[in-house]
Formats: sequence, structure tokens, C-alpha cells
Amino acid sequence: RVLAGHGRLRFVLGGAGTGKSSVCAALAARHGLEILDMDARLYGSWHGGFDPVRHPANHAWSTAADPLAWQVAMEPGAFLAFHEAATAEALDLLADELRGADPAKPLVVDGGFGSVAVVAGAVSVSSIVCLALPPDLVATVWTGDEARRGFLDLVAGIEGVEDPVGRFLALDAAMSARMVADAHAAGVSVIERPPGEPVGLTAARVAQVLGLA
Repeated sequence: RVLAGHGRLRFVLGGAGTGKSSVCAALAARHGLEILDMDARLYGSWHGGFDPVRHPANHAWSTAADPLAWQVAMEPGAFLAFHEAATAEALDLLADELRGADPAKPLVVDGGFGSVAVVAGAVSVSSIVCLALPPDLVATVWTGDEARRGFLDLVAGIEGVEDPVGRFLALDAAMSARMVADAHAAGVSVIERPPGEPVGLTAARVAQVLGLA
């Protein structure tokens, strides 16, 4: 009810490397939206405050001895189920943050949710866009960018998990595919970003779908 009451709340979702943050920045600059960066909250301001009863999935992850290894060790089904639960919990925290805020303020949520289906069950599908990469580019997301290659080095150092990099890449690909499939099933608009498409053009396409243009 809290989220539905914010009629100018928009969500830009999608897998890794789809350009969510760049598109949100362009939307904010062109249309006067405030960006709600979910990664900054999940890995920052919210990270130490997950309630073990109300937010058990995020609490288990955030309090693990090695949170990254905890996820990479999962089987694909458990990994996707975790992100469904974590998405519901993150929506709960977002609602807490927005409770009492000006419902007329234009806001755009930058990623942070691993389940499009759960978000689509909480807000109007017309307020959500799912960004996607062409299938042949998904495998290059983590090798074509220096910062992401550095993250893979961290994954490679995980102990007690056989082929951690291979497992991580498989899990990430599974989540990206699930997000697109769930978006199609729920009626959420999927915008595929072709190689080399300027951020401004992608943002204009997103703005059109979200009713901002």
C-alpha cells in the first residue's frame, strides 16, 4: 500500500551490466527524478539493520562469515529463491523509507532487486522497466569491464567452493535470464540495449515506456 501510494515511483531493473545506473542518472538529469540506489542501501545503510525475523534472507546473507562465498556456494534453485525472498524484504525496507515521504515526488529506483516477479507483484507493471543485454553479450559482462574483472578476482579467492568463478558466472546468468523471463510473464516492458547504443538513447526509450517523456 505504501509503494502503490507513491504514484511517481519508477523502477529500472535488470541483470549485471545492463546499464541501470547510467540510465537512471540520465533519467534523473532529464526529468528531475531523485535516484534511490538500492545497492547503496543493501550493501551500505541497510546492511547492518536486517531484522532476523522480518528480513531473514538478508539477515542470513549479511551475517554470514563470508557473504559472497555464502551465495556462490548455493545451487541455482536456492540462489534464485534467495533473491525472491531478499527482494520482498528489500521492498519492505523501501516502504519503511518512503512511509511519510511526499507521494508526489518523482523517484526512480536503481536496480537492487533480483526478482522482477516479486516487484511486479507489489507495484504496477507500468512503473517497471527491465533492461537486458543481447544473449551473445551476457557472457562478456564480467570480462569486458576492468572493475568487474576485479570483482571476479575476489570470487576466484573464495575457499571451499569448487570453481567459484564458474559457479558465480552460472548463477549470475541464471538470475539475468529469470529476470527477463519473469518480466515477459508479468507484462513488464523489457528493453534490450544493443551494443554501442548511447545511454541517452536507452534512457529516452525507458522514459517513453515509463510515461516520463
